[in-house]
Amino acid sequence: MEKIQSRRDFLKASSTILGSAMVYSSLANEAARYHTQHRPNVVFSICDQMRADAMGCMGNPDARTPYLDAMANKGVLFENCFSNNPVRIPSRMSIFSGRYPHQLKRLANIPGQSASFLEFEHTLGAYFKEQGYSIGYIGENHTYEQDALNQFDVLSIRGREGFRTYDKYVQPFWHCDTVWPQQQCNPKKNTDEAIDFIASQNGKRPFFLHISYFDPHPPYMAPAEVANTYQAKDMILPEYIDPNKLSKRLANQQKALNYNNISDAELDDF
Repeated sequence: MEKIQSRRDFLKASSTILGSAMVYSSLANEAARYHTQHRPNVVFSICDQMRADAMGCMGNPDARTPYLDAMANKGVLFENCFSNNPVRIPSRMSIFSGRYPHQLKRLANIPGQSASFLEFEHTLGAYFKEQGYSIGYIGENHTYEQDALNQFDVLSIRGREGFRTYDKYVQPFWHCDTVWPQQQCNPKKNTDEAIDFIASQNGKRPFFLHISYFDPHPPYMAPAEVANTYQAKDMILPEYIDPNKLSKRLANQQKALNYNNISDAELDDF
């Protein structure tokens, strides 16, 4: 039969076990803090209908994109990438789900009979939330169902401004200034809210933030203080290609904007 310990032996053994447990707990807490502090924060931004060659870092002499250029210079610039789908909704859903558009039954912006937006489970947002991240979604949706969006800790959905809605007065390819100041336009609002989200994080948890801009989707209507920084006389025009050789849609756009009736002499005088 096992010998019964004395009170002194019991207390000594107990203190040793307690001390070991405290050390283990301290090491576990320190490991958790290290893991939290060394997990990267993620800011994922998408621009709607922005071509790669619309950035200065991709060689466009007319584009003024200093912040994007700085990110490309300090980070990694992929120069030979391909989207899983050429239009926004299937492409976004593919990115956030890790699945091909045909698996999601979403090959176009217009949904089919069984197509819908993403549920939260098994998506990028859900993954980060499961890992203990604070998650935010700011800007244009076209990705998640409403119930799924409500799973985000911070949510602010906005698309295009009301004055840019397509109607008989605002055609899709209309180019003009808007009387709205930059501070009241959605890109500035999205950016300000993204900065506020980042500033509100206390460092106890890493964060994942998605910023989704409607711009530069047509109609191309920009605040005057932005549009006026571009002067036609200073722009370097690319080599002309007959749009009929590219696509019917481009050819129709040229006719709609009356570009097909502009002569080279008129361009030189512009």
